[in-house]
Amino acid sequence: MKLSAKKASLALFNALLLSSITACGGGGDDHGTDPIPPEPVDPVDPVDDDEQDESTIKLSVIEYGDMFTGKPFIIKFEQKPSVSSLKGETLTAITAKYGVVTDVNPLTDESAASGTVFYYLPLSALKALGDVYSFTEEFTVTDADGNISVYKLAQGTNTTHGDPLLTDQWHIRNVSQNPFKVSKKPVKGIDLNVIPAWHEKDSNNELLSGKNVRVGVWDAPIDLNHEELKDKIYTPSRITSDVNKGLTLNDVINDKTLLHGTAVAGIIGASAGNAKGGRGIAPDVLLTSYAMNGTDTSFLARKDDLDIVNASIGSSNSFSFDPAFEMTLQAMFENGIPFIKAAGNQFDSITYDHDDLYSTKACLRYKVACQYEQSSSIERGRYQINVAALNSLGEHSSYSSAGSHIWVSGTGGEFGYLGSGSDSAAVVTSIYSQDPSKYSDWDAGTPWRKDSTNYESRKFYTQRMNGTSAATPSVTGVSALVLQAKPDITVPQLRYILASTARNDRDWSSLAYSSISAYDSDLGETVTPDRGWNSNASGLRFSNRYGFGVVDAEKAVKAALNCNSDELCAKRASLPQDYKNTNSNPCTTSDDGKIVTCIFSDFVNTEDSSDNQSEIEVEEVSVNLNSFGYTSDSPETIVEDDMAATYCNYAASNKGYIAGIAYANNLLQMEIRSPNGTIALVKPFYANWDFSGKVLNSVYGLGYKSPFLVNTSDFFTEKFSASNNLFILTFKSKCSIDVDELNKHIYLLVGGYPDRAAD
Repeated sequence: MKLSAKKASLALFNALLLSSITACGGGGDDHGTDPIPPEPVDPVDPVDDDEQDESTIKLSVIEYGDMFTGKPFIIKFEQKPSVSSLKGETLTAITAKYGVVTDVNPLTDESAASGTVFYYLPLSALKALGDVYSFTEEFTVTDADGNISVYKLAQGTNTTHGDPLLTDQWHIRNVSQNPFKVSKKPVKGIDLNVIPAWHEKDSNNELLSGKNVRVGVWDAPIDLNHEELKDKIYTPSRITSDVNKGLTLNDVINDKTLLHGTAVAGIIGASAGNAKGGRGIAPDVLLTSYAMNGTDTSFLARKDDLDIVNASIGSSNSFSFDPAFEMTLQAMFENGIPFIKAAGNQFDSITYDHDDLYSTKACLRYKVACQYEQSSSIERGRYQINVAALNSLGEHSSYSSAGSHIWVSGTGGEFGYLGSGSDSAAVVTSIYSQDPSKYSDWDAGTPWRKDSTNYESRKFYTQRMNGTSAATPSVTGVSALVLQAKPDITVPQLRYILASTARNDRDWSSLAYSSISAYDSDLGETVTPDRGWNSNASGLRFSNRYGFGVVDAEKAVKAALNCNSDELCAKRASLPQDYKNTNSNPCTTSDDGKIVTCIFSDFVNTEDSSDNQSEIEVEEVSVNLNSFGYTSDSPETIVEDDMAATYCNYAASNKGYIAGIAYANNLLQMEIRSPNGTIALVKPFYANWDFSGKVLNSVYGLGYKSPFLVNTSDFFTEKFSASNNLFILTFKSKCSIDVDELNKHIYLLVGGYPDRAAD
């Protein structure tokens, strides 16, 4: 880079603010123009000025940049005071071997101050360096007399402006690293593609880092003293004792699960460039801690207090029915606060007693979902972003719950080091601000913790965080980058961006899997408890394991920056309208309730009865099942050794016999066919579910006043005519469904965008 003439500054430097760049005297070495990946450097700060004896020019770093984001360094140059033959100019050129030297700020286009230049590493140069996490930049300086000197600057994770554990965070950058000593090391390239997203700029020409995006972590309390988190905790305008309450050592000694919230927070927003720990996906977010089991949930819907809520929590109990909380979820949606929610860790878990009484173990045999997750009120928000988990091999995490309500997948990993010969990596994040010797350490005994060389840098961190609890904050972190890129974004726009940019089985072969069929002797037929990947009528790929696929941070932020020019994204600046079928008694059966077909037609806008002719673009589809249940003679007592047919009777009883309900629902399937022919597997065979609307309403005396809405993602962005098209719901069941009761309250609700020009 040619520089304008700049008079040498002979001012003394403040050693605390400026670090010298190592100079190696030279005589015109040819460094070439094609970058060659360097060897990783020893993690040391630049050496002192007195080692630059052969150079006539002094270079010093005024402000550190970042090799992983392209943030520019500001470098000061001056003629050494010991040089007597000044000629009015200090130099004619500075060039860098790998990066770019310029007198114009690459972010803001501002000119450099006198005696300074900018230096940055473009994304293309970072990629050319390969898999390194540190390297030595070489600057060639030519002074006014034609003398050439070479200076070196160490960059990377183990410098005073780096993050030493970033090298272990495969979810951010997967280069097949394996400091965990797991038998199945991470597969290169399986990550969230975060680094290119960090190179994008917002409307203020600032790099994307989640800056000033406020994230509420609804979880166990965050450790407010953690070195990665303490500087980013903010206090909402209205608080209770459960907001930012913090953790004590005694809390953690008594219950190590309380470390969960701190681990979640670190994945979202651990600080960058502080020479400590790793790095969050959105390292400049603001965080507040809403303690689960105590927080007034209405706090979660206050837009003046937060921008995103992360909920790595859940409940599989259908009798945790809370219509008031469901209203909070709707208020969050209307107020523009995304509710990003863990899908659950029960893909291979059986949760109900008496599982020996019915064929629930078939889910393990056929490797399909063991649990139906749309149970409690917290699981069934119509517009929440439900997150499944991907492991470091690029596959569905073994525990990650599946279902038609999944939106996207994040990085949850597996269980970390188990010494089993079949283990793979979990996720590295913050854990606690006390030495692990003082409490029950998650990582005790693992090679990662036992490595004495790295103990000090790792002691406040874990490599054992996993589950959809880890996948969810990975999506929240990416969403925070998206919100910085587009601060006025709506929840529908965020959902659209995440879904439309996610990577599916056509992008990564490791995600591919086919439909799964099984012959069931109880039913006497072959069933399909997982349909694999399918394309809906608008061309989006979807599966019950991955949703629309694995989040791609780079594509997501670029889509956010271009949202207003994307028709489907731009229309989602407004909220969808609700359309409800108006045909009565939609459900019929010809075989005593074993197969029930419900046809929904004549959709009308719930707030404008004259709006019944529009073409609707689907945002969300839900069916109200609050009167779903079974019919038969209902015994007053349970006889433990009765056969399966008797358990159908128990399921029909209003006494709340969970064993009978679980048996019946285990052998229940629900599919919805859209007007365009797309099939959504809403409730598969073998997925355990304790729900009976008849029992729920009877036990709690609810009287069917509140809906029990079960939703599906499959039909997103499909279009249908409100007046001419039909949605068809089909139940298949071992036990007889009470069709008469079902017809009293069932309906289909479509949230969508009307196109009245098509009327």
